[in-house]
Parts: sequence; C-alpha cells; structure tokens
Amino acid sequence: MFAHNLNLTTQRGLQVDTVKTLLSRVRRVVSFFHRSSVANSTLKAKEALLQLPPHKLIMNVSTRWNSSNAMVFRYINQQASVDAILVEPYVRKILTNGLTLSENDIANLESLVLILKPLISVKTVLCDEKLPIVSLIHPVKLKIISQLAPSQDTTTLTSSVKQDTLPNLQKRYTDPVIEEFFILSAALGARFECLTQLTMEKRNAIFNFMVDKAMVFSEKKV
Repeated sequence: MFAHNLNLTTQRGLQVDTVKTLLSRVRRVVSFFHRSSVANSTLKAKEALLQLPPHKLIMNVSTRWNSSNAMVFRYINQQASVDAILVEPYVRKILTNGLTLSENDIANLESLVLILKPLISVKTVLCDEKLPIVSLIHPVKLKIISQLAPSQDTTTLTSSVKQDTLPNLQKRYTDPVIEEFFILSAALGARFECLTQLTMEKRNAIFNFMVDKAMVFSEKKV
C-alpha cells in the first residue's frame, strides 16, 4: 500500500505542465532513434568515439513513473553523442522540426533526476523486501518529506514539482492512531529503533509508552 501511495504521489509531480512538456521533448528524441536504424547505429559509433558506454536510449512507459527517470537519466548520460548526431546534415533533412534540447532543458532534466532519486531509492528498498515491513513506513515517509522540502537552490521546475508532490505525501497516514502505530513499529524495528526522525520529546514519549506496556505485560505474566 505504501509503495502504491508513493507511486500516486510521484505521478502528481510528473503531471506538472513543465515536466510533461520536458518529458515529451525527450520522448521525441528517443522515438526518433528507435525508429531510425541509421541514427541508432550512428549513435553507437558516436558513443565509441566519445568513449561513452554503449547504451540504447530508453522510452518511458506512462504507467511506470520510474521509467521516466530511467529515460531521462539515460538521455543525460548519452547527451553528447545524441546531440552530435542531431546536427548531422542527413538528420536535418529528415527532421522538419529540430529535436535538440536547450541548455535550460538539460538543466531542468538534471533537476528532475535529483528530485526522483530519493523516490527511486525508496522504491528499490521496498522491492528488495521479501515481505512488507511496517517499520519502514514512518521513517521513510519523513525522509522523503525532508528531501522534498523547499530549498534555496530550488529551480522553477523543482519548486513546481515539490509543490504538487509534497502535500500529496504529507496528507497520507496522518490519522493519530495510525501514525502512532507506524512510529511504534519503527521503534520495535532494529533499523529505526533510535527514532532519529522524531524530536527528543516525541521520542521519549514513545519509549516511555513502550516501557509502560512492557511492564503491564510482565505483570500479567506473573
């Protein structure tokens, strides 16, 4: 369920108009290379010439938000070889509209990758777990919220994405009873038992609550 909510939250960020336009431009470039065998083979030659890893450009899938990150990340890595091909005379004859992204587009793509990076990391952690672990939810949620918080170096694009993404995540699991359950689960988990994501006051309250419950349980056994 948490992974699903994370997916919904991220999808909101990718629906920002600036991001949608940017991803559309990247898709046009990727689509061109997927359709043209000549361009694709030339890409391999350029990658070798520029000493870049021989990777094929990736097309994202609308139903999988992490595929947009993969598409953008691959494009940025191969940008030098891609741009070198898009200015070739034979390519210009084929294309009626230029496909080259501007420097501002590239800067925005790099910002988008930075925003998606912690979300990708969380998704990887969740997928690596053989069984869903409740103790992950609260600390991971707070970690993502802190990384999505506005910062001084925020660009227009990152600011827009954060404004759409952050509130969507903040409103989830806010019921006091549910939130306390998740916090207690984290406190009982070996990885998060110190509850470093909480204030000292809240941390002490949780620990005292656990001690009281343990004492009651112990008395009942006696």
